Amino acid sequence: MASEQIKDKEKFECYRSRLNGVISPSFSEKRILVIGTGAGSIMCVNLSRQMPAKLTLVDFDEVELHNLSRTVFGYSDIGKKKVDALKERILDANPFISVECIDCDVTKLDSKKSVISWSEYFLDVFSNQYLSFLLLKDVIVALDLP
Repeated sequence: MASEQIKDKEKFECYRSRLNGVISPSFSEKRILVIGTGAGSIMCVNLSRQMPAKLTLVDFDEVELHNLSRTVFGYSDIGKKKVDALKERILDANPFISVECIDCDVTKLDSKKSVISWSEYFLDVFSNQYLSFLLLKDVIVALDLP
């Protein structure tokens, strides 16, 4: 078991080596919340390569054929929950990251504060600007932000 841990640590360091001097070491401690995983899916995969500690993905939708032209999803993802399909893509790009999936409509979530309050970064990639505005307003109120 110890030799596997050493190999995993070596692989981790190898994966991370090209980020040295480019990305702040403190970024690897950051937790990022992503609301909406359709159009933001490409960004999420690329963000995962920068080695944050954790990505939390929130979406309620399923991958549909019309999503494929502007997302990271492939034909084999059709019918899967977007959060689950994106998690697979992220872990394929970076197996060293922690990914949590929350399959829900965040606009109907009883306690947005519990989902949002622990994140250092909050990315809103909703496809609906009005819902995005309402969510941001709720976040500001829930977290008592100025």
